[in-house]
Amino acid sequence: MKYISKKVYESGCAHPCPHIVVRFVVEKDGSISNARVHYNSSDLDDSDLKTIIYEMPKWKCAVHNGEKVRSWNATSMYLHYYLMDEEIIIRTERKEDSIQKCRSAIKLRKIKIPKGITTISKHAFWRNEDLAEISIPNTVTAIDDGAFEDCKNLTTINLPKSVKKIGTNAFCNCEKLSRIVIPEKVEKIPAAMMFSCKNLTDVTLHDGINTIGDYAFGRCEKLKRIIIPKGTRSKFEKLFEEKYHQFLTEDEGR
Repeated sequence: MKYISKKVYESGCAHPCPHIVVRFVVEKDGSISNARVHYNSSDLDDSDLKTIIYEMPKWKCAVHNGEKVRSWNATSMYLHYYLMDEEIIIRTERKEDSIQKCRSAIKLRKIKIPKGITTISKHAFWRNEDLAEISIPNTVTAIDDGAFEDCKNLTTINLPKSVKKIGTNAFCNCEKLSRIVIPEKVEKIPAAMMFSCKNLTDVTLHDGINTIGDYAFGRCEKLKRIIIPKGTRSKFEKLFEEKYHQFLTEDEGR
């Protein structure tokens, strides 16, 4: 996906958020064949996009009963581009996983995760627009990348003290989330953790945090003030975006 995203960007795609769905076969030697463009909202012609697909680095082929086999793949992506320090940061749409395929559960406004669960996996509740409240037990120690990304109606989330790790984009684009308290065992605020949480007003950090990733609170338009804990390593100009710099405050050298 990173390869495709970079090539689409380099090809001059000007669409702010292109949605692309491509399908192709991975051969036994890892090469690509039978590429098809199922959906393309980018500025690229389908033929140009197919060329990019065919030029991908070789894949690891599928294995069935110990034998290498051909496999059919479908990849769906939303591509967002941000030019930072001459590096292209790509955010791609997430594939549905087993939790997302449980349609009876995904439509619930309130979800209670059973006690005993230790990890909320990558993209577990991604784009669950019905979800408003979720109860997380104190057995959970990790919330992986994009676990609640694009949960636009999520208004309340209380992270238990047991949480030690939060992944990139974990709460990205949770538009109605207004506050979050980071548990004391968490040492790193990942990149884009709260990116585009437009109604976020209150963030509680703690002195145990030693790193805040790029754009952790980017596009948090209502976040007026945040105190950075002592010892935190971060480029302040990357926490927000340029127009939000005036909201960053320092307190007694923190």
